[in-house]
Amino acid sequence: MRLLPRLRGRGLVLGTAVIALLVPSADKPAVASRLTLPISRGGTLTIVETSRGHFSPNFNPDHGASGNDALAAIYEPLFLLNSEKHGRMVPWLARSYRWSSGNRVLTFYLRPDVLWSDRQPFTSNDVVYSFMAAKASKLFTFCHQCWSDVAHVSAPDPLTVVVRLRTPDTTMFFNIASSFPVPEHIFAKQSDPALFTNYPHPIGTGPFELGSFLPDGITLVRNPHYWQKGKPYIDKVIYPAYGSADNAITAIEHGDVDWAGVEIRNVSTTYDRAQSYYHHWYTDEGAPLALWLNDAKPPFDNVHVRRAISLALDRRQISDEAYQGYQPPANGALLEPQYTELWGDGPAMRSVSPRSNLTAAKAELKRAGRVDVTGSVALDVPNSSAQDIDAAYVVAGQLEKLGMNVQVNPLPYTDFFHALTLGTFDMGEVWTPAGGNSPYYLYRYMFAGDQTAPINDKAKQNYERYRSPRFDALVKEYAAAASLGQRITLMKDMERLAAADRPVVPLLDGAEWDDYSTQHFTGWPSPRHAYDVGSPAAYCSSQGWCGNLDVLLQLHER
Repeated sequence: MRLLPRLRGRGLVLGTAVIALLVPSADKPAVASRLTLPISRGGTLTIVETSRGHFSPNFNPDHGASGNDALAAIYEPLFLLNSEKHGRMVPWLARSYRWSSGNRVLTFYLRPDVLWSDRQPFTSNDVVYSFMAAKASKLFTFCHQCWSDVAHVSAPDPLTVVVRLRTPDTTMFFNIASSFPVPEHIFAKQSDPALFTNYPHPIGTGPFELGSFLPDGITLVRNPHYWQKGKPYIDKVIYPAYGSADNAITAIEHGDVDWAGVEIRNVSTTYDRAQSYYHHWYTDEGAPLALWLNDAKPPFDNVHVRRAISLALDRRQISDEAYQGYQPPANGALLEPQYTELWGDGPAMRSVSPRSNLTAAKAELKRAGRVDVTGSVALDVPNSSAQDIDAAYVVAGQLEKLGMNVQVNPLPYTDFFHALTLGTFDMGEVWTPAGGNSPYYLYRYMFAGDQTAPINDKAKQNYERYRSPRFDALVKEYAAAASLGQRITLMKDMERLAAADRPVVPLLDGAEWDDYSTQHFTGWPSPRHAYDVGSPAAYCSSQGWCGNLDVLLQLHER
């Protein structure tokens, strides 16, 4: 989905992400029933997506609702991403779309049977209004970063939205399709829609409505007017805020939580064996962990130093010592595993090794010339995860063998991100942007020149300050490419360039944490029934709230 700053699991959330394969979708049910009838209805499902502090009463999906993961059951996008199916875009509030005028006009055709939870019809005017609210205020994130490319949006009829672009740009499909429209009849009455919290009676199109709100827990109840007839099967969903990973894990292991996106150490021997109905499914489809180097300052402005650092790292040791092997070594192209087969360039992916090659690293360092790498440098890391901090210390120890003096510097995330955006850091360890159904957006926002800035100025997304005219040219070519084959070729060109220049150093693939109990509910995805990613926080919005609507709609009582 669209991405903003975020810690573990889904990735450092940065900007709008991903593009569909651009094959017009058929008008068919959003998700075919995967369950064997009859289906039991009712029950209360408890979800802990990540360890959270207290919730704030903000139900505006396009501004300031970071951490309010209940929004994923209240609001819906035009199309829903399914990463497990290699990035399939599932028709949702829109039933189909069409490109025309040489990929300058994108038309969405909406479903005729969708109601807001106050029973007002969802129409094309709501989508156009959401666009205009974002144009009027930078705080409103609908279709984040679209307006530089969008010339005009119109609603020729209640079920049609026409988006006219300034230039051909197929990457705009996902930017728009993954956005969350808001109800015009509610938001247009506000003096500042970007600051409106849509509370205490949030209005959405999703399967659930707000039942009650407390800072330490949100309760949702079934929306009786939901457009997918017969769904949801569950009557109530509770999102407790446990405040820390340890508190959350204790609640999970005690059976107080049905579904969690929290890493449990030794999960196979602790959680799985505690009860026969406890299960986990940790897949390596999350955003990669990377070592971000400040390419605008010595010694990291020297490409040979960056290559030497990459060669010196033992990724298998980092995985085993910090993450119990749950997250395997990343490939050299920073691709999420589900996209390597179609999009991956072989040489780029093989450009890093799971094991250290210190001899090659020292040889590469000699090519750097008279560059001193022995001075003290700080390795910043967010202090919210003990595993991430452990990984930073392993990295620092490995780089000592290269002659470097790396000091691990755990920071509160706000301080970490502040240093990252201003370029006042030396090295930073954090998760990269989560992907989508193409690796393009990770590259677009991490490496493009228009996403960076000089040191002490705020960068948009390219925090390592990498600059390459060749890379920027490839980005423009990709956006204008008419065919999937052309885009794949250009993507592989970008991967080879990034592997050669090594602006950031790949470390590990990210894991999608999925702990679930079958005591009361069934319908879960699993390795044998992998209809979608299992984590309850698999897909994140631009505001940092996450969810997994597809799975939520399949669950039902045993």
